Amino acid sequence: MNCTDLKIVTISGIVMDRLKEPSSVVGLLLIGSFARGDADDYSDIDLMAVLEHPLNFHREQDLIEGEKVEILYDTVIEIEQYLAEEEGCFSRNVSNMLADSRVLHAKDGRIRELIARGRAVRGSEMLVNQSEMRMHQYSIQDFLTDAWRELNAGNVVEFHRNAELPIDTFIAVSAKNCGVFLEQPRWFIPELRAR
Repeated sequence: MNCTDLKIVTISGIVMDRLKEPSSVVGLLLIGSFARGDADDYSDIDLMAVLEHPLNFHREQDLIEGEKVEILYDTVIEIEQYLAEEEGCFSRNVSNMLADSRVLHAKDGRIRELIARGRAVRGSEMLVNQSEMRMHQYSIQDFLTDAWRELNAGNVVEFHRNAELPIDTFIAVSAKNCGVFLEQPRWFIPELRAR
């Protein structure tokens, strides 16, 4: 996708103008592939609007200035809760978004604090304990049994759905044991192999 920084700034200005109470916007962040610098022809522009007060919706997709734009709307409190939940976990979606983000608008220092917290959570150690590992082992066995049952019954759709679960669980457990957390799927397997 050929999208310049100037166009992103123009789009962010339009998004800011659309918000009913621009004063309740704590910040606007560029997230996703454009923020990371790995956007391609299929990439959309991802923005995160950090708000004081919640809206009636959390996500919006639109065509702005000829570009596909996806906007996430979350309050400071919601983001802080997401980060607290992600600490020590395998899946770290919000912390990855924040850690790789670019600030387009900041009302005050809270945006920089959220980004710093996101980076800290992304780099934090995962918490693994023996009972959790045992639970995952039993889950994998159950998922495999369900997949086998569906395959023998000729139910291809249910087999496919059930066959993905043990693979996903096995990858999550293996990654956790290696201290790898979930980033972009295309980056994940080489990192796991390297360990």
